[in-house]
Amino acid sequence: MNLDINQTGPTCGIYGLANGLLNMNKVSSHKKEKIDQEIYELLKEFKFRIQDNEFTGYTLVGEFFKFNTFKRFIENVIHELHKNIISGEINPVDDNLKYEIEIANVSDLTQYSLIQQLNNNEAFILFSILKQYNILGLVDDIKALLGFNRIQKHVISHWICIHGYCNNVGKFIVTDSYKGERMNFTYEKLKKKNARLENKIFEWEKYTGQQYFQKKNTMTSTSKQIIDLVTEQLKNKEGYLKKISLKV
Repeated sequence: MNLDINQTGPTCGIYGLANGLLNMNKVSSHKKEKIDQEIYELLKEFKFRIQDNEFTGYTLVGEFFKFNTFKRFIENVIHELHKNIISGEINPVDDNLKYEIEIANVSDLTQYSLIQQLNNNEAFILFSILKQYNILGLVDDIKALLGFNRIQKHVISHWICIHGYCNNVGKFIVTDSYKGERMNFTYEKLKKKNARLENKIFEWEKYTGQQYFQKKNTMTSTSKQIIDLVTEQLKNKEGYLKKISLKV
């Protein structure tokens, strides 16, 4: 079984991409320190910055809320990331491999051709869900079943990686880099997890990232580099908010 990499910082989309590459290419021997270093370099290169009064970058601290932005980021980094974390590992694949990145609908998970691609290690999917689900989430689900609009409130969305399908039980194989777990979900379960994002908003004013900073004392040096970068970016978030709308 392939080993999955736990994320450092609010970087689920980027670690989901790394886990997808590792699983698709059947890499079972790798080090978290190496993956952390690669992701730190990506954050440093593609973070929001203001230089000479010009605003550039794709992400403040590793987050991606808009599909088109995430797609452009992946198109910019996936082949270099493949080269750095796949090539030279056990059972590396052709270095000339070209990835195709597409934005799909949730209903596309029911397509036989896509399930076959997952089974053949020819594809993986980055899938967006609601990060936390509690009693308010249950109330939200009940209201939706009764035909009411879902509760509009500040939430944090989360990217997970779908990289396989178990035909025997009819479930997708999923890695959650935040929890550090591999799980199996039916299509209906994934559809429900995604639907919980409906009518939700993310507000940077309410986001502190404290859940990541509290773990800093137990981190490797490469992980600390990411957290230090995230900390510095959050200190400057008001300046970025004036330049661009960072809300969903």
